[in-house]
Amino acid sequence: QLSATIVIGLQAQVITGFTPPASVAVGAPAITLAATGGGSNNAVVYATSSATTVCTVTANVVAFVGAGTCVLTANQAGNARFSAAQEVTARIVINPASQLITGFSTVFPVNLGAAPASLTATGGASGNAVVFATSSAATICKVATNFVTFTGAGICNITANQAGNTNYLAAPQITQSVVISPGLLAIVEVLPANLALLFSGQIIDTTSASQQVRISNTGNASLAFRAITLNSANFILLAPAAVAACSATTVLAPTQNCTVAIAFKPIAVGASTGTLSFTTEIAATPVAVT
Repeated sequence: QLSATIVIGLQAQVITGFTPPASVAVGAPAITLAATGGGSNNAVVYATSSATTVCTVTANVVAFVGAGTCVLTANQAGNARFSAAQEVTARIVINPASQLITGFSTVFPVNLGAAPASLTATGGASGNAVVFATSSAATICKVATNFVTFTGAGICNITANQAGNTNYLAAPQITQSVVISPGLLAIVEVLPANLALLFSGQIIDTTSASQQVRISNTGNASLAFRAITLNSANFILLAPAAVAACSATTVLAPTQNCTVAIAFKPIAVGASTGTLSFTTEIAATPVAVT
């Protein structure tokens, strides 16, 4: 009688069809992983060896969290007839996502002298601030933080930028162009140009001859006064002779002027200094009287 022993080994099984995409962007929708296992009919089990800041795997779904390389594994257990399948790996490169700046407010055409305008925009998912600037000359406009100031007639080009980070690319720059027209502008001119008057040799409690300060509107829009004050008891305001007097309610049309007459009436011995201040709708300009 002859006998023989036959050793029946486990059959090999192979995982096939494990082909996730080669690359995606941060924030891309999660995808379902698929692969075909071998003859054991056991389920293919998916996992990742990458950090959870890059990707996560739940059951057969992979989610893309941050930029980097997501390393995926597929395994299948064996049974009494089949050995465990050799692990299969796949790599998905997760690229930084793009982001956009939206809602960059349009600044409509303005006239020179218009008040500074607020700039607003909404940045993308990086969370970095939107930064405003201008490529125009400072003689046309200036940008500080989120305000634009109009300094001259011309075209003011305003840019909005947002930096990227590990997971998001820098947003494409957006440019807004604002036309600044010469418009209507009141301009104050004061004579004497050195803003100083000199009185001397006046007896106490007597009034000197008056000296005049002339305020002119050299612009092309009306100039309205708001207040005229003199801060010293040693000087007095008089009505100027034969010329238009300035008052707190004076409105000067373009090319018009008015006059303030000042006299020295000392109340004590010694030098005296006073300041005449007039306030208009666009400026407050002091004139020193000595």
